[in-house]
Amino acid sequence: MASHSEWASKPFALCSTPTAALPEGQKPDMFDDIASTMAVTHNIMIRSLNSIYQQAPYVREPDVPAFLGYSLTWCQMLQLHHDGEEEMCFPAVERMAGEPGIMGTNVEQHAAFQEPLDRFKTYLQDSQKGEVTFDGNRARELIDEFGPTLTEHLHDEIPSLLGLRRFGVEKMKDLPKVFEAEAQDNMGKAGMVAGGMMAFMSHDVTFEGGLWKNFPPVPWILLVIIRNTVYWVHSDWWKFSPVDRYGQPQPQYARPEGS
Repeated sequence: MASHSEWASKPFALCSTPTAALPEGQKPDMFDDIASTMAVTHNIMIRSLNSIYQQAPYVREPDVPAFLGYSLTWCQMLQLHHDGEEEMCFPAVERMAGEPGIMGTNVEQHAAFQEPLDRFKTYLQDSQKGEVTFDGNRARELIDEFGPTLTEHLHDEIPSLLGLRRFGVEKMKDLPKVFEAEAQDNMGKAGMVAGGMMAFMSHDVTFEGGLWKNFPPVPWILLVIIRNTVYWVHSDWWKFSPVDRYGQPQPQYARPEGS
């Protein structure tokens, strides 16, 4: 098996983490940690999107309802992430830095892909309601309208977070607390059986040589519950995921016949 979920690493490229790029023996500072955590989080979203894109044309009719549930959960996960940034993280960053507007570019990038993203979500909802017949090639066309802009933003946000180093650790010392609060808020809104589970099912523990195998840091008993109880609520969705319930790469489920 490949060292990571290669089929879900395209067409949209994954983010590399600043921590992995540090010279051997150099410990990451607070800004490396925050930017790397964001990169890993963004990769969860990119892998999920890639898995939708790669499989959409090959989903068999009996699997369409599960695939729509899976895809709509991705839409929710992404929307919660960006809303949380705009409502909680970005204003807090600007207050700490004492420079209003420094995160404005990130907000503008969100707006740039929102409309085509909404069209994709509406198409999925209309398919779910039976108002249109789901067409995987049409789904791909809609992803092509926002995917490049979205993923460019997800990559750009990493150096923008590293750039906060110029304000100094003392001034920005509450950054980890702010980003952790936003992550917890999003998890609560997403719910563990849908958005939360999708996050686990899109995090490849073998990425960057296993550097992020313990991400996210949760108690072992919670992992046991997630893998052995929560997973089964929508187990028909997770066959489309890049990884299995242990974070190990799994084969592409919906694929061309004979491949």
